[in-house]
Amino acid sequence: MTAGAAVRVRADNWFAAVFNRGDGKNYLKVKCHQAGSIVMEMTVTDATLEKHPGLFFAMASSLMLNRVPDSSVRPRPRIDDLPSAPSGFSDEQIARPQPKAKAAKASPIDDSGKTGALKLETRDGADLRADEVFDKASGAVYVVKADRRLGSAVAISDNELLTNCHVTGDLAEVKIARAKDEMPAKVISRNADADRCVLRTDTKLAKWVAVRPYDDIKVGERAITIGTPQGLELTAAEGIVSSKRVFNQTRVVQTSAPISPGSSGGGLFDARGHLLGITTFHFRGGQNLNFAIAAEEYAQEREESANR
Repeated sequence: MTAGAAVRVRADNWFAAVFNRGDGKNYLKVKCHQAGSIVMEMTVTDATLEKHPGLFFAMASSLMLNRVPDSSVRPRPRIDDLPSAPSGFSDEQIARPQPKAKAAKASPIDDSGKTGALKLETRDGADLRADEVFDKASGAVYVVKADRRLGSAVAISDNELLTNCHVTGDLAEVKIARAKDEMPAKVISRNADADRCVLRTDTKLAKWVAVRPYDDIKVGERAITIGTPQGLELTAAEGIVSSKRVFNQTRVVQTSAPISPGSSGGGLFDARGHLLGITTFHFRGGQNLNFAIAAEEYAQEREESANR
């Protein structure tokens, strides 16, 4: 910001600069805070500066803030933090409940958090390199823009995607994006308790991925995350499948692959580019204790799908 300045002044939490602009000079001062920066800019003629030669330096030392900005305020759009591990987390492999018939509802959004469009495919073949997995799977990962929230979603068919409900919130429609291209997507199925949401677009998606069955996932195999941590689109990280667990009657995949705020709804992939799970939460107190809802949890039972 101070490139080409005639004068520069710097302190711990602010800096100022003077620029020559035609028959005058431009003064810039920036004060820095955790929540952002405050910028003041002013132009003064050379005639005024001749009468007040110390004007700029007086301004540099006198600009004060009456109120310190709230460091907890987030810029827009907000990047939702990846939730910490829910209370009551358990390793117990409890019996999974059978699906129950649902009463008819007026809402167009199904409350199962599942889809019949998901394709299961077992692992076959040698490991790909991380860059090859990225080339194969990243085309199915989208940024989700839900009002002021940012997250990710993974396409599992030519018009449906999986994400977390804490990304979409209560919205019935969000936007999905890649680079500068955006398109609307409707929430067609939402199970907020299980944090499973399914999106559908009217526009045909170019790429999607197959889902690896939970029972086929091996502890110790390589795992790669692709998502939008801190708003950085299509970021990949590598680790292993650390364990397979059950929380709140939901199968989850534990991984050492790094996950950061904004990764919610992103994909955890195996070394062949299959979707293992949707990255959802982590343990704040530990290192590399990250969890993804098993992608198969989004699959409708055959009987359930036939009855819809």
